[in-house]
Amino acid sequence: MTLKTTPDRGSTLLESLVAATTVLLLLAALMPFLMSTRQLVSRLAVRAAAIDATRLAAYRLRCDSRRAGFGLDADGVSVSGGGSVLTLDHLAGGFDGGHAVASAALAGERWLELHTVGDLSPGHDVVILDAWGRALTGRLRTVERVSRRVEMFEPLPREIRPEDGARLYLRIARTWSTDERGIRRDGRLVSDDLDLLCRAPGAIEGPEAWLA
Repeated sequence: MTLKTTPDRGSTLLESLVAATTVLLLLAALMPFLMSTRQLVSRLAVRAAAIDATRLAAYRLRCDSRRAGFGLDADGVSVSGGGSVLTLDHLAGGFDGGHAVASAALAGERWLELHTVGDLSPGHDVVILDAWGRALTGRLRTVERVSRRVEMFEPLPREIRPEDGARLYLRIARTWSTDERGIRRDGRLVSDDLDLLCRAPGAIEGPEAWLA
């Protein structure tokens, strides 16, 4: 018994045209859906980036608010600009930070000799604090890194002695503000949605009371 085989005849031009037309019609029908899906994915990506940025802003606001007033006589919180500007001050490194005074400086002098001057620069606001809790505030005029000396803009009102545990601290002032574009930290835009910042996980309660 023999089997008859017929060669594959392929597809005709008409069948190819029908198939191509069908594919094009399907793509045309699906195109609006594909475009809307792409736009949705793009919007979700932008929203996710905004949420991540706002969560980071909320974390920074919480940290700055918890540090406010640390090592200072005042509470470290000041509000201005009709409530649109919030300034939070604290000492860099806390009480374990700072730069120990190496030698005594008399009242009326401007120069202080320190053991280290690593993170200090001219123009920095500083606080001189001793073991008795006595604090002096000022601004650096000159920093000599080789001799490890700093010069204050204003003369010292009293004697500063290393035996009193005197240390010089860098004073950190973080400024939070709002404008037409959003919320800024030290002038840098950190979030464009105040409501989202107030609802972000980890945000302190009531930031809208300061940033409104």
